[in-house]
Amino acid sequence: MNAQKRKKLVVLGSSGFIGRHFLSHAAAGGYDAQFEIVGIDKVDIPVPGVRLMVADLSDRNSLERILVTEQPEYIVNLAGIFQGDDMDRIIAVNATLSKHLMDIVLLRKIPVTNILLIGSAAEYGMNASLPIRECDRLDPVTPYGISKALQSHYARYYNINHGVPLNIARTFNIIGKYISPSLSIGSFVKQIKDARAHDSIHVGNLNAKRDYLDIVDVVAAFWKILLNGRNGNIYNVCSGRSILMRDIVEQLITLSGKEIDIIVEQKWIRQNDIADIYGDNGLLKNHTDWSEKSTVSAALKKALE
Repeated sequence: MNAQKRKKLVVLGSSGFIGRHFLSHAAAGGYDAQFEIVGIDKVDIPVPGVRLMVADLSDRNSLERILVTEQPEYIVNLAGIFQGDDMDRIIAVNATLSKHLMDIVLLRKIPVTNILLIGSAAEYGMNASLPIRECDRLDPVTPYGISKALQSHYARYYNINHGVPLNIARTFNIIGKYISPSLSIGSFVKQIKDARAHDSIHVGNLNAKRDYLDIVDVVAAFWKILLNGRNGNIYNVCSGRSILMRDIVEQLITLSGKEIDIIVEQKWIRQNDIADIYGDNGLLKNHTDWSEKSTVSAALKKALE
């Protein structure tokens, strides 16, 4: 009997922090037996069992050529930028790319079973309801949050009005190996790794509380949502609890084994910074049978490796 043909999965942003972990988890979770995986990004970082392509994802024509040629059954968009003052660029990468993706799938009749887009807790912004649920009001206060909220609106439009099959993984804070220094945790990790004994690290607001997950649990949730998410649903990818930022920094310093001072830079503290946010992950658990396997401590240790 012939082996069952593997389904085609295209992963946009395959070489980034999340992309590398998502592709590595394919083998760990046994998904590489089900899928022929094609990773696409502006740089080529090899991952075993994955066919990689270098492309400018901001170029709609290039994206269209790839999707028409590959004819994927599944698409995951992990491309994104976290920070910057150029609102137009942030929206172009975090929202317009997803709009182009859905538009191409619709107009060129790409036979997709599901598209997974990555959202963010930053979409909720100043919403005071805790724990935050997927149906709660969006009130973003940062360019990043605005761009991801716009992506959510695009997704709802294409799903409801044109039947494009999709899910959004609305992700909270992530910790893990290869974390970008443009993120707060990534900045702490880099400074601590670079520091010598009795050096100082510079930080912003350490009184904020955030909801953290190990990147391993995050990408496991992404795979679960991609295959088992109910059409059109948004899922909070979170732990359901918040941790004080100061506790995170102090734990990282302890794990490093170094004596390091902490200097709070007042100029880095935003006036509209959110004091506390954590999500409700009940929908994710109920629909996909996902559960948290790792701990924040384990994630912090891996981030320092």
